[in-house]
Amino acid sequence: MSNNGSITWPESTALHFADGERMFNNDLIKSSLATSRSNSFSDEEELHCPRCTFYILPNRTSCEMCGTNITRREHENRSDEKPKIHIGPVEVGKDVGIAVDLQAPSKPGKYVSYWRLTDSEGNQFGHKIWCDITVEDD
Repeated sequence: MSNNGSITWPESTALHFADGERMFNNDLIKSSLATSRSNSFSDEEELHCPRCTFYILPNRTSCEMCGTNITRREHENRSDEKPKIHIGPVEVGKDVGIAVDLQAPSKPGKYVSYWRLTDSEGNQFGHKIWCDITVEDD
């Protein structure tokens, strides 16, 4: 993905699921990894806040975005959570590699999953991106 705007993306920049087919499960939510500007991945597991869905490292006791107190139990098996992949700052004119592990639905058909970039206040910017797949009959 390229930052072809006029300002550097903030440290809080994240890619989050916005709409469409949920081509992910709780394993993606629990194991989503941050992508740094050098395309290397963090080895630390990240969790979502149950209130605002912002990522929280396991050693934190509260959400940095909304202040909600967090316990590990609150994060287990939450099917209503949506992945949010931390991207971080990207300078104008620079590119960043972003990877998200998705899982195709088991039933044949056409599926689309939409994602958006956001800042720490939840403001969306840039164009909507998507994954468009067709699952064929065996």
